Parts: sequence; structure tokens; C-alpha cells
Amino acid sequence: MKKRRSLLSYLIPFAVGLGAAIGISAYRGAFHADTMQQAMAAVCDGCFTVGVVLLCIGGLMLTAVGGAFDMLSYGVSLLFGILSKEKRRDKDFYEYSQRLKDKREEKLIPLHLLLPGAVFLAAAAGILVLFRLY
Repeated sequence: MKKRRSLLSYLIPFAVGLGAAIGISAYRGAFHADTMQQAMAAVCDGCFTVGVVLLCIGGLMLTAVGGAFDMLSYGVSLLFGILSKEKRRDKDFYEYSQRLKDKREEKLIPLHLLLPGAVFLAAAAGILVLFRLY
């Protein structure tokens, strides 16, 4: 079961990215291009856009796992704590950050987004090299 989930977690972003790359390429005119260079440029644009978006989302998730947004989430929890009648669990930010750090210990690097993003960027670079050769 574990291998299926792992493989599925890589295949879903890749399939969604492939669909988005095909959509972007179609929007840029890859299927109605007059020359091969125009079609390759449209496909390169689609792969590059999807690759950058996947890498950016993976990078944001990586920084979130590292704890970069803890202060922001603490501020939001304080705001909602003022508006609600429930008592806060944490006395200060240090206790809050320690609780989140203990909770985050099992989280891993989001390779399920970074790897397909790198694949799409490599595909865009390969297409760009072919585009420059013709």
C-alpha cells in the first residue's frame, strides 16, 4: 500500500501538470502552428510555465515545513483567540512553536511537487535546445 500511495503522489501532480502544459500549449497555438518552430515554442512555454508553478508551490511547502510561517499562523490564532471564548492552549509564541515543531517532525520534503516541476523544466530546456538547433 505504501508504494502505491507514494507512486500516486508523484503521478497526480505530473498528470495535472501534463494536462495544464497541453492546455497552455494549445492556447499558445501549438496545434495550429504554421511552422515547427512555432509549435516547439508553444510547447516550451507550456512546459516552462507548469515547471515553474510546481517548483514554486513545492518551495512554499518546503519553507512551511521548515517553520517559516509559524509567526504568521500564531498571529492568526491570537486573532481568532480574541474573537472566540475558548482558552488558548499556548501561553506564548515559544510554546506554540515547540508544539508545531513536535507536530511537524514526521513531515518530509515535498518531492512530489519538486520532482515533476524539475522534469517539466528539464523538458522545456530540452525543447528550447532543439528549438535553437532548427
